[in-house]
Amino acid sequence: MIAAVVHSSTMPLDVPVIGARGLIWLIAQVHLDFAAFVLGTPMFIVICEWLGKRRGDKRYERLAREAMKVVSIAYSFTALTGAAFAIMLMGPYHTLGTFLLKQLGAVWALYALAMIIETVLMYIYYYTWDALAERKGLHISIGVALNVVGTFVMFMMNAVGSYMLTPPKNTHPSLWQRIDNQTFLPLNLHRFIANITMGGFMIAFFAAFMYLTSKRREDREFYDWMGFTGNFIGVATLMLLPLAGYIYAKEIFNYDASLATFQMADKLSTWFVMQGLFVSFLFIGANYYMWMSIRRIDGAAQYL
Repeated sequence: MIAAVVHSSTMPLDVPVIGARGLIWLIAQVHLDFAAFVLGTPMFIVICEWLGKRRGDKRYERLAREAMKVVSIAYSFTALTGAAFAIMLMGPYHTLGTFLLKQLGAVWALYALAMIIETVLMYIYYYTWDALAERKGLHISIGVALNVVGTFVMFMMNAVGSYMLTPPKNTHPSLWQRIDNQTFLPLNLHRFIANITMGGFMIAFFAAFMYLTSKRREDREFYDWMGFTGNFIGVATLMLLPLAGYIYAKEIFNYDASLATFQMADKLSTWFVMQGLFVSFLFIGANYYMWMSIRRIDGAAQYL
């Protein structure tokens, strides 16, 4: 059903080299990367702020605040790439966009409302850091609310994505049946873990950059610790992703084995092989990074 709608879509936009399909994939992928960062990193940030309050360790407080600064910048790029993706759906793929809007209109409305609430909470959380310095419990609560709403936003888009992959097979499904399709919950699980992984590794990337550009020894020591902490969280959650991926793939097979075969053993199999290689490189690189820094980080020797 979805494929028929896609093929019936007119594509007036002539994109050189990569074509309209390649362009919408590129925009969607960049948007997904930014979205994973701005959804996953605040979870990491709130936990660090809570640890700083509980342990009295100012390093966690500084880590949380500097990471939130990056999130506030990345949030704008998330919105820009999301707008570009919406324009592509309304342009070359306007038939598909109209179809999805009709099928999941309430989901799109909730998504837009939740996005507004998330944006408000994100800026309140960031700009009240000093004002609520003596009321950490309230500030952390705002951060928790930000993460709850952000996760809900992710669920709404997962409803659209999973519906496109595994729409209900009955003729006249209800709205809830369209949302709660066969891959909805597995996709939520996979993306939830992946977002935390993405957040941890992006914190490590930011810390590595700051470490190389900092002049003061104290700053370099802090960013070294920050990179180790972010990388540790990234690796810890990355180890859970294969299980979540297996659950997701199993539901695709249960829905339609021919669809799963097409993805994993036919025309798209090359991408699965490349994904496996990149995940292997990611594991090796991240663990090597921790192995090099573990002797320099206070309290890390216990992991040797």
